[in-house]
Amino acid sequence: MRRFIVDDVRKGQIAFLFLKQQLRRKGIRLASGFKRKIEKEAEYIGISLEEAKEFAESIVQEIDDRSHIDPVQRMVSFYETGR
Repeated sequence: MRRFIVDDVRKGQIAFLFLKQQLRRKGIRLASGFKRKIEKEAEYIGISLEEAKEFAESIVQEIDDRSHIDPVQRMVSFYETGR
């Protein structure tokens, strides 16, 4: 078996591709608990809430771009109103 030396940047790229593929298959539910889940995960992994929101928004937009839905507007509305 051939082994590849993978640096941290490439690991991040691969992880991002895996995550997007899983979300495409399983779908994304922007339910009422979504905002709180993002907040908890950000706290747990030690990143800022703003960074977590930006990351989540970018993933939703990339995935929803294929179905021509405006996910950014949905997320902006969700963060402003909590619904």
